[in-house]
Amino acid sequence: MNDMSARLDAYFDGELAAAEFALLEQWLAADSRHRALLVAHATEALVLHDALRGMETDVDLASLPPQAGRWRTLLGYVHNVTTLSWILSVLIVSIILLSLGLWTIPTGQPSLPGTERSQFVARIERTSGATWSDETDVETGKRTDLFIGQLLELRGGWAEIKFDRGARAVLTAPAVVRIRSDNSCDLLAGELTARADAAAEFTVETIAASIIDVGTEFGVAVSGAAVDAEVFDGEIIVRRNLDGATEQRRLVAGQAVRIALGGNSVMVDASAGKLKNFVQASFAGGLPEQLEPLPVTRSLALWLAADRGIRLDAAGGVITWRDTLGGDNKTAENAEQPMASKRPTWVAEGINGKPAVRFDGKSSMLAAPPIRLGDEVTMFVVFKNSRIPNLVQAGQILNVGGYVLEVLPGGELRSRNYNGEANSGEVSASIERSHAIVATYRFRGATTQGAELFINGQSQGTADTLEMTPRDRAATIGAHLSAGVFFDGDVAEVLIFDAAFSTQEIELLENYLTERYRLAN
Repeated sequence: MNDMSARLDAYFDGELAAAEFALLEQWLAADSRHRALLVAHATEALVLHDALRGMETDVDLASLPPQAGRWRTLLGYVHNVTTLSWILSVLIVSIILLSLGLWTIPTGQPSLPGTERSQFVARIERTSGATWSDETDVETGKRTDLFIGQLLELRGGWAEIKFDRGARAVLTAPAVVRIRSDNSCDLLAGELTARADAAAEFTVETIAASIIDVGTEFGVAVSGAAVDAEVFDGEIIVRRNLDGATEQRRLVAGQAVRIALGGNSVMVDASAGKLKNFVQASFAGGLPEQLEPLPVTRSLALWLAADRGIRLDAAGGVITWRDTLGGDNKTAENAEQPMASKRPTWVAEGINGKPAVRFDGKSSMLAAPPIRLGDEVTMFVVFKNSRIPNLVQAGQILNVGGYVLEVLPGGELRSRNYNGEANSGEVSASIERSHAIVATYRFRGATTQGAELFINGQSQGTADTLEMTPRDRAATIGAHLSAGVFFDGDVAEVLIFDAAFSTQEIELLENYLTERYRLAN
């Protein structure tokens, strides 16, 4: 038995002969990396199938084979971890091993038995804001050759892997992947997007299914309850074994499948936004940039940044603009456009060399699910207006259930709020066409001078406000649908907070955005 993965599987299945078990023990004692692999297999084989479904694992530790005694205490602890992801399970187990002196921090990473470290089959081509676990043998910022069996744990940012047979895969943190060959890998946790031609026969193995490319670009994610696979372009084959029988499906662009761990698979229309919204990598261009943490994150409700979280169709239209989680923003309210004819486009250098989403002023717009907002709100938008002033057409940049930023026909920027009966809080100021700015609107509830508009950090005035009832409020970007008013210009970043910020907090965020987009004060 030369394949150590097979030997570990046999060990947990209770089918490992005494002689093979002796070899396994020697291998485990030789290097802490080998013990790390055992932990990974323990988690996969004994816990993950049930734990990731949020269920108590049905593994009976007493039924483990006699030779498992040395590890029964370890597995008993893992047995109690029923709702955590693979990464957290491994982290907890690692701490136990460190405290017991069974796992020391290694200085190098060995290969699997029968695999020499010189058998490199892939390499890390590019990274952006990448941070790795201490145990991952990768030099930050440098191209690194990867060998069969190598484990990679990406804790922050992005990393692109190029396989020797031509496939490319971009990991989005947090993610754990193991290199299998020059055209395959195991995705143990997290998310990747991949591109390969049919000749590469690239395969992503997951705990629930094998994802095989047929000349395509696709995304795979191992989440807390399921494995998702989605096709951006071309075709993939999704293959899994059920009770000894093989089930196989062929998916084409726009289709996706969700496979519940230990459960059924469900086909969905990927454009309907029912599955995970992948960060679709720009393989021809650069990777997304790692965003610096916001200086203020309390009450954050929505964060859209055009240099990450964008999913495009074949024509460059924006299908999804993903909400970036952070601070108090715990759930993703992604901006979507399922209709191809109404999608805005993504431009790599929209605002001072930074990416932006471009709206055509005619029909393009995005909509996000309802966001729970109270009666105090602060909104920030980095944008550039492209419409030539006229007497007829206006353009609504952002409307969050009545909290509005819009460009008037004469070219002025106006903020206002509409409570279903009347407008209030109207403040307007002149802006230059094709000049990027950051606009901030603060609403303090129904009060005298309750609304204030800022442009590039400068107050443009205040206005009295009427009551806005706390409720869920849907957001539209680029249009006022009922009025048929569309924005003509670029939007690079949107921040919505469920609070009326202090002047100091506003200055912190405006300075962050001004520096990030190199805006004039």
